[in-house]
Amino acid sequence: MIEIDKKESESDRIERSLIKDIFNTSLDKAEKILIKNIVVHIGDISDLAVDVKDRLTLAIIKGEFKLMYRLLSGVFMGWSLGSNDSANIFGTAVFSKTIRYRDTVILFAIFVIIGALLERQRGMHPLSGLVMQTRNSAFSASLAAALTVTLMTILRLPVSTSQTIIGVVLGIGMLKGVQTIG
Repeated sequence: MIEIDKKESESDRIERSLIKDIFNTSLDKAEKILIKNIVVHIGDISDLAVDVKDRLTLAIIKGEFKLMYRLLSGVFMGWSLGSNDSANIFGTAVFSKTIRYRDTVILFAIFVIIGALLERQRGMHPLSGLVMQTRNSAFSASLAAALTVTLMTILRLPVSTSQTIIGVVLGIGMLKGVQTIG
């Protein structure tokens, strides 16, 4: 866990150095500010990693294993979506050797994290009125969707992650009873 703190400190040092270098370039002020803001947002990711580490440590200390399982379900869901969607976005470029696989993974990770930081709740808002979710049903939905997308990806079958998630949420609503479907 201490390794995360060291990496975060190193990230802060790199961020400060990059910002200093940005303002020592010949770019105009608007470009400098835009690039600086991007660097700051990327730097915020390391701060979030430390926050997550702290929360996970607390959960372990308190013995909140249910929380851990729920978090792992969400991480698995994120991984399965990424493994499926990244091929759709970058597959042709990697296959044609326009971009290296390693660079693709880094770019995809950066932009997914930036999207998550900037958009946060907007992605889930359309689903919020479909079915009333409890923590357990949200865990089940996340796990079921992740398993479905992973299986389809392994079988190399096309799958819409959006339709999978909506299908799982509606399926949970049907299991709970029609009165829970908005």
